[in-house]
Amino acid sequence: MDFSYAQAVLIGAIQGITELFPISSLGHAVLVPAWVGGQWSNFTTDPNSPYLVATIALHTASALALFIVFRKRWAG
Repeated sequence: MDFSYAQAVLIGAIQGITELFPISSLGHAVLVPAWVGGQWSNFTTDPNSPYLVATIALHTASALALFIVFRKRWAG
């Protein structure tokens, strides 16, 4: 089971859109494969799937991007 670039872009777009709103971006990242079905539904249940690592990378990148954008405001 391969995790394609198109699938990664779709999940990344969902992460980017939902990260700053008061809704669960992680919930969407987990539910979208279940909603799409097919091989997508295996991403969250297969222990050999790269999906968990991709989801963690998305959240890390989101946190880093927020830090970079707001660093001057947070520093005082």
